Amino acid sequence: LCSTGNQTNTNTANSQDSTDSFHNDVHAKVILLVVVGLIQLVVCYFQYIFFELASTRLTNRIRIDLFKATLARNVSYFDTTKISINNLFDNLAIVQSGIGWTSSAVLSGAIFVVAGLVLAFITDWTLTLIVIASEPLSVGAAFMLSKLTAQTTISEMKSYGHAGQVAEEVLTTFRTVTAFNAQNSEQTRYASKLKNNTKYALRKGFMYGCYVGILSIFTYWTTALGFLAGIWLQTTGLHPTLDISQIVVVVTLVTEGIQFLGYLAP
Repeated sequence: LCSTGNQTNTNTANSQDSTDSFHNDVHAKVILLVVVGLIQLVVCYFQYIFFELASTRLTNRIRIDLFKATLARNVSYFDTTKISINNLFDNLAIVQSGIGWTSSAVLSGAIFVVAGLVLAFITDWTLTLIVIASEPLSVGAAFMLSKLTAQTTISEMKSYGHAGQVAEEVLTTFRTVTAFNAQNSEQTRYASKLKNNTKYALRKGFMYGCYVGILSIFTYWTTALGFLAGIWLQTTGLHPTLDISQIVVVVTLVTEGIQFLGYLAP
């Protein structure tokens, strides 16, 4: 009886030590994740600031050079060539948005996807190969959305450009328009150039909403596929060393990579 009691006390003490060790390990991991999150917050902030600052300086330099080059032209050049300063500076705004936060987000997403796939393959390459079977579907949907969105955006920009030309014509010939009392007709002509913009905006929003829904379906399907495949490999004995932590890591990395690719596509 004494031996049994001592053995029970020993088992209880070992169980308590194991529980304490587990809690200490969890606390250390939580603190580490909090520190990593704070570091990521600071890095993302400075990343946004630096990219936006660089893009602003670059576009300002381009604006100055463009304005100097325009003023350096002969007077006869302006008589034979139609120049829209507004369109030029609008294009520079598009360039600034492209080389600013957009390029930073694309770079971050590409690094995350590559690093996530590498880490997933290192964790367990068998399960990773099974989980990434849905990647072609997600990439295909992203490619289709990019094409459709680009076409709609081009049509929308053309519509705004035509409306801007009407406004520029009216402003340059303001006295003539006023003399013939053509304000209402010019306003109607300007509105007719913009009537398709609402349709383009609704179409683009509808396509993006459908794409987000499809991307969510792919993400949930990939998550379910990863957990089912991991449990199947473990229970059938095909991969007896696979544990739940490896399954969670692989599924999380691959699904996050799919989401990054999807949100970067538009």
